[in-house]
Amino acid sequence: MAKIAKAVGKTEDQTQFAADAAKVKSAMIREFYDKSKGAFKDSENSTHYSQHATAFALAYGVYDSPKMAKAMAHYLASQQKIKGSVYGAYFLLDGLYNSNAGDTAVQFMNGTGLRSWDHVINDLGATIATEAWDPSLKSNMTFSHPWGSAPASQIVRGMFGIKPLQPGFKKFQVKLQPGNIAKASLKTPTAKGTIAASYQKANANNVYLDVTIPANTTARVSLPQPTDRGNAKLLVDQVQVTAKQKQGYLTVELGSGRHSLNTDLTQANQPNDNGHTDTTGDGSGLNSNSNQDQANTEQTGQAHHELK
Repeated sequence: MAKIAKAVGKTEDQTQFAADAAKVKSAMIREFYDKSKGAFKDSENSTHYSQHATAFALAYGVYDSPKMAKAMAHYLASQQKIKGSVYGAYFLLDGLYNSNAGDTAVQFMNGTGLRSWDHVINDLGATIATEAWDPSLKSNMTFSHPWGSAPASQIVRGMFGIKPLQPGFKKFQVKLQPGNIAKASLKTPTAKGTIAASYQKANANNVYLDVTIPANTTARVSLPQPTDRGNAKLLVDQVQVTAKQKQGYLTVELGSGRHSLNTDLTQANQPNDNGHTDTTGDGSGLNSNSNQDQANTEQTGQAHHELK
């Protein structure tokens, strides 16, 4: 509500809503959060810690520090599988990706058993997202319920981290959390054009990313920082730059066009497919104008995603 008030110029309402939200958040942490478990209980007097109680809190930012968020994600990971409904699974995945726990999110998406998309697809034979995991959990469930389609959006906004930072995707982020998936690619439509991204993990420490940024937009692109070194060096279009370093990620800002990024510094100063690169060298405002045509990809007008 505070964000909406700000957008419409209601500054007094913005201040009030922000203050109210801060009070509610503080009270929820004080009354429901168990620091020793890293989890939220179901109510003030409850001794039960449902998975969704912590998942919803993590998804909506009900924590006071990255350390607390990490503890909550660790608690969810310790459960090893989805225990809530197919509807609640969206918030479970969203919270995990928001707290940089993509490894656990991928584990849950690829899980098996009654509460899994593997069961929905391979055992139930569903071709559209279902209302529940199984008829044994809801006898009158439908086989056409969009709320069960969490991976379709979380692969885009979670695994690839593609989210708008400004209205209409004028500026957006790409933040990889590949988990144990060795390689993947996708295209997703926006009001500004199609964003295309593909990555491949070279090994446990290095990942290669190709991204196409639509014309007249900019992107904040983040790759996981290699665990075997502490510097903030990153290759952009095969030129070494100094990236911003925060919470295990290396981040640069890129302009329109097609760009290649990777964390393997041994590949620096090699010519790209066009025989040259065009970069400022400082990790900001990077452009590859020779690839500008790649940004003008045809828009289909359909809200679909392609994952290979």
